[in-house]
Amino acid sequence: MKLSDLRPLPSVYLLKASQRVSRIYEKLDLGLYEEAQALAEDLGEAESSTDKEISPIVLSDVHRLWGDLRGALDLAEEAAASFSQAQEQQKAAALVALSRARAERAGQRQEPETLAQLELLVQEAQQRLHQGRPPDPALAEGFGHLLAAEAAMATEDWAKASHAAKAAIACFRLRDEVAQAAALLLMGLAGFQSNAPREAVSAANLAAAACRAQRKVWMEAASKRLGHLAHWRLKETQQAAQLAEEMLLLVKAAGTSVQQVEALLETAEAHLVRVKQREANAQRSSLVAWASRAFDLAGEALTLCDAKSLRSQACARLLRAKAALQGGFSLAQALEDAEEARLLMNDVSERRGVASALLLQAEVNSLEGRTLKASSLVKEAQALSEDLHQADLPVLPPAAATLEAMDGLGWDHHIHFYFTGLQGRPASNVVRGK
Repeated sequence: MKLSDLRPLPSVYLLKASQRVSRIYEKLDLGLYEEAQALAEDLGEAESSTDKEISPIVLSDVHRLWGDLRGALDLAEEAAASFSQAQEQQKAAALVALSRARAERAGQRQEPETLAQLELLVQEAQQRLHQGRPPDPALAEGFGHLLAAEAAMATEDWAKASHAAKAAIACFRLRDEVAQAAALLLMGLAGFQSNAPREAVSAANLAAAACRAQRKVWMEAASKRLGHLAHWRLKETQQAAQLAEEMLLLVKAAGTSVQQVEALLETAEAHLVRVKQREANAQRSSLVAWASRAFDLAGEALTLCDAKSLRSQACARLLRAKAALQGGFSLAQALEDAEEARLLMNDVSERRGVASALLLQAEVNSLEGRTLKASSLVKEAQALSEDLHQADLPVLPPAAATLEAMDGLGWDHHIHFYFTGLQGRPASNVVRGK
């Protein structure tokens, strides 16, 4: 999970944003970046002088969340230079946008000089937030702590991020439940990244309750997802699968088809991980039920996939093949899906995905007694993976598909699908060794 997956508060949070501005951030929550950009650009022609003034700040947020950090920086710098000393609140909002863009850029570069400049900028933004004579100084202080937490997250200083997020929570408590939920999510993600998943679970549960009360569907979905991943890391697969299902319901209620596909695939994988963990001590009927649910979810995802979304189609095929194997449904279906996934992964030059599909094919052939064919497929998968170093792989939870009959080859957990916050774009589909 990334910082942008948590539905961060708008940079213009302390300003009284119009309904027109709020609609832009709603589009961002849905991952509809082009529509958000069009609305933000139109804001520059608005009749309202306030909306017109803050349009570069809003547009900077759009570019940053869309991944265009250079554009976000340029717009934020333009906005920061345009406000006079008398416009303290607007200048503070511009500095917030500038700090956020620079924080993400600094996180990419990790240069000491850049990090020092970022810290000074964040401090200046915090001072401006106080000097702008906000209606509620506690909210301004909390937003300043939130900004510091985000900057620390971007530069992977998890302890500092957690400390700042806790300070923000204290400021927002009893004043703004949505802002408090945003701070709780930051604290939870910091805990998750610093290998404190139990803290992440607690924070995610509190954030989800607050979001539900305020009807913030996307923040609640992000909370459920964080809780799901934290339980997964704790190997509490029942809770992980339940939270994944709850996340899926929220996404189905308000998400686009792309977001629904991602949620379906992640939930399917959660059930398959549960099957793998419990295969030694759960009743066969339970294992079949969980695998059947994963099979259905993967099939539903495949139905919703856009024709051009080859990687998502491949992921759905791989998961459905594994579900068929784990549930004992149809080896022919598993083999067909694995072969189709291999072709699709090859089309998008995803070598890890090709290797994973080959291993699933090997598993089917092994179960059907074609050991020579299975061995040949495993060797082909290994040849593809020889130059894929473990150092290049992200640290992720245990994976879904396995090669039970060939554990000695080091491929016990060899596939994992990882999606970025239901934002409509997979971050990576990776094959893992032990």
